[in-house]
Amino acid sequence: MAPPALLLGLALLTGMGNGAATPIWCFTRLEEAEGGGACTEPLGEEPLPLADCCLNPTHGYRLHPHGHCRSCRPGAWGPWEPWSRCSVSCGEGAQRRGRSRRPPGGQPGDNSEWQLRACDTGCCPGGTRGVGRSRSRRCDSPEPSRDPPGAPCPGNASQSDPCPGLPPCPVDGAWGAWSQATPCPVTCGLGGVVLSRACDAPAPKHGGRGSRDPCPAPVHWGPWSPWSPCAKPWNDVRCRRAVGQQRRTRGCVGHSPGGPVCPTDGDGGGTIQVRACYNIHNCVMPGNWSDWSHWGLCPPPCGASPTRSRSRECRPILPDYAPTVSHVGSAGSSEVSFWGEPRALCPSPPPGGALNETRPCRNVPPCPHPEEDGGSR
Repeated sequence: MAPPALLLGLALLTGMGNGAATPIWCFTRLEEAEGGGACTEPLGEEPLPLADCCLNPTHGYRLHPHGHCRSCRPGAWGPWEPWSRCSVSCGEGAQRRGRSRRPPGGQPGDNSEWQLRACDTGCCPGGTRGVGRSRSRRCDSPEPSRDPPGAPCPGNASQSDPCPGLPPCPVDGAWGAWSQATPCPVTCGLGGVVLSRACDAPAPKHGGRGSRDPCPAPVHWGPWSPWSPCAKPWNDVRCRRAVGQQRRTRGCVGHSPGGPVCPTDGDGGGTIQVRACYNIHNCVMPGNWSDWSHWGLCPPPCGASPTRSRSRECRPILPDYAPTVSHVGSAGSSEVSFWGEPRALCPSPPPGGALNETRPCRNVPPCPHPEEDGGSR
């Protein structure tokens, strides 16, 4: 069963149609009001595809930097009503929910929308009680008279009891806290301590994850993808004093429908990040020779005539482009990053004429025999 958030995301992207790739200016805060709203807190300085911006339905956007502010929500739909009760009390059935909207300008039209999803009540929540089934009746065969007042019908208007014989629902396990470290087994040198934890917060029940397979990992953010190439719609920003835009994404690892979600604060949390950039990839620019690197190791470690080496390299002189760019439509600014590997041109030859130096390693002790070090090498 698709979660409600996924259903809404699919509805948003479907409603956009071919306009999903239209470059727009995206904002993370939309202050909605009658007839429109105010967009604040831009998501980057350059246009984004509409589909990327509206992955979050709370975002707003403008078709032009100072244009009318629009909501990523499709139309002016109101909130979804709660899901109806499952159509059956035992087994697989269906649930429906709807929402409505005020037509723009009072024009007539279909102002209701419905969603339908499957539901399954074929198990006992928590494994303690059965799913309830009920029936009701009305006092209308005949109704009691009003004048003079008649006696109400005897008995109850409804009955309910649990569904018998249903299996318990599985409960997934989760990792508990780490134990204290064991004492160090050595009094000097390098030793190792052990910390342990159990899949008991809660413990798995009734075949849930962690019963026979590994305990599920806590929900967490996956690694960020590499930054996309620095670019700008309609313009070539490579090797120029022109600001482009990059983005990167990440996923929420371990999330399941209805379960805990990844945090969205504390680290600029979210599924997408955008930054301003200068594209210097493969751009030819002047360079300078670096200082000598530190001396390296002495290979071979147990062979004849070990030597060490150091080197220097031609590094580019980055252009003096503006380090920040002002926000579009709001106060504040953002840092601009250089992106790409430029081609540096340095004076030839470098001072001293050498790019690499080697020296012999002196006073090298002999390597121990395996019998002398316990066979560890």
